[in-house]
Amino acid sequence: MTTGTMSPRTDGRTLRRAICGGAVLLVAAAGSVRAADKVDVQLSPLRKRSLTRYKGHENQTLHERIATFDMGKNTYSVSYKAGYDPRTPDRVFPLEGYIGMPRPTACNWYHSGFLRILLDGRDVGVAPLRDMYIAETGRRGIVDMVWRRDDADVRVRFVALPGGDHLACRIDLEPRRALTAIEIRTRCYPSYFTSFHHRKGARRIRTSSMLVKEGETKVGPGAANWWMVYYDEVFDVARGEGEGPCAMLLDPAQVESVVFAPGDYAVETRLKYKPNVRRIRLAFWEFKGKTNEFALAYFRGRAKALLEAARNLDATPAALRSFDFGELRRRVARVQADAQLRSALAAQMKEITEYLDLAKDHWNNAGAGILADAAMLSRLETFNDFSWRVKLAELLAAIDAGP
Repeated sequence: MTTGTMSPRTDGRTLRRAICGGAVLLVAAAGSVRAADKVDVQLSPLRKRSLTRYKGHENQTLHERIATFDMGKNTYSVSYKAGYDPRTPDRVFPLEGYIGMPRPTACNWYHSGFLRILLDGRDVGVAPLRDMYIAETGRRGIVDMVWRRDDADVRVRFVALPGGDHLACRIDLEPRRALTAIEIRTRCYPSYFTSFHHRKGARRIRTSSMLVKEGETKVGPGAANWWMVYYDEVFDVARGEGEGPCAMLLDPAQVESVVFAPGDYAVETRLKYKPNVRRIRLAFWEFKGKTNEFALAYFRGRAKALLEAARNLDATPAALRSFDFGELRRRVARVQADAQLRSALAAQMKEITEYLDLAKDHWNNAGAGILADAAMLSRLETFNDFSWRVKLAELLAAIDAGP
């Protein structure tokens, strides 16, 4: 053999080394992204604990997961928690709620349940959670929660941006029949758990058009009440009290009316949406360590820009934007035509063909539907590994076949 000439077998080894080296370079490149330009997302394993000591829940087990978004200066967490009873597998039992926000503070947007979704009067949270997964981390942070009910598929997507100070929220609805009523309910404890500590506060809601005081109930159109700051005049950081206020922004084009009900402890808000809305846009802030005046000035000065940014935010995960549905089908066909590949990739093929079945009805730039997107995004490692295995097998087969 002359110098510089390799056999097909040696060439295959070289190719394998090159592929491994390329993977190392890709990892190094990913690590070179500056921390300030990243969102680190962590999702805890599913935690289960007995609810024996809770009256009425003695036979249930609490299921809980927490997703944490580190945006640099600010860290937010969202949680899922609900009681599960083996005797009723098609129904779950939220204690105080099912979507919570334990960070930046336990108060403000309530750690044990700040967000509820009702379709035709039925709470989404009494259905079992189908999936919760990290849809993107790095350039952005995205976490999805997915429910499947008999009447609709529902996805709640939280989005965090590098250096951000809030969480964007997208609620996608795919009903299997016409909806007549869509309602979002939120709960917060502005700045401090007053009654729990046997203290009295002065709850307030300042919206884009009015002030609502503790004990009042006011109703206004969404078009005139599209941002709101929740605060307490007693528990104000400027007075050396409390954690700081919180806030919410909605898209006024989507909301018919808003009901504000600030009690002396919890503060409730009910958003009534137009029945034809299928993608709800919201955003949530917590101003930990900031004064009431800071939060109010923040929205007075930036509200229009914040609304425009919320409307223009593309919340589609990068993996979906770049996904080549046709290429996946071609790779599956190649595996199905090769007995050796079929045997080597049998387990992955099962997951992928299940995905293709879910996605068969449609595919567009926003994805292939809630359940199909969840099937892919929660199994990105499987999909990527499958693609590379098929490519590698084909390359090595071509090398071994020779010229």
